Amino acid sequence: MASAVYRPLNNTSQEIRVIKILPAKSGRFDEALACTFEYISLVDDLETGFTALSYTWGDVVHDEDHPNGEQIARGLSDPSKALSSEPNTVEGVPVNIGENLLDALKYFRSEAAVKTTQRTLAQKPRFTPETRLWADALCINQEDLTGRNQQVSIMHQIYKHASRILVWPSILHYEAAIIDNFGSDNWNTTQSLLRSYNTKLITILQNPQFDKC
Repeated sequence: MASAVYRPLNNTSQEIRVIKILPAKSGRFDEALACTFEYISLVDDLETGFTALSYTWGDVVHDEDHPNGEQIARGLSDPSKALSSEPNTVEGVPVNIGENLLDALKYFRSEAAVKTTQRTLAQKPRFTPETRLWADALCINQEDLTGRNQQVSIMHQIYKHASRILVWPSILHYEAAIIDNFGSDNWNTTQSLLRSYNTKLITILQNPQFDKC
């Protein structure tokens, strides 16, 4: 990402960047992502809420041994299914975003687009166009070593002051197929049912995201 996107932070007030995701003009999931920055002080802006995102860096690994999972992952990020060749941008500047984080942000954007009238009275939107998100790969200038180290040093404060913390566990490949097929297996005995559930649960818990727990 071009360093021009980032303005210097006020370290004295523990200032951080958060992103707001602009609505998709077409309503399509695969439309290029567009975000803007806002700046929050962890000292002075305690009433300003934001959501901290925990996720695995890098791209989703498509497992060829599990074609169902591979199809699920490709359905989210396959460039051939993109609406256009427009780049993802922050403040109008093209950026490279890891596939896992990009999937998460596009999912949040699509959920924020659901109109209130389409929800039941019991449903509360987790995301709106006003939702502020903190994701380290975007909100920290990775090209500024000094600034990056400073932000890393207050990361515990960032998570402490977040209104909520969301975990995006990168289970959009094989594990997604596992979850989707939980109810489709035919078990003849209670023992085989438990063995199948245990095996699938272990596979999910082996995801790198759970190393952070």
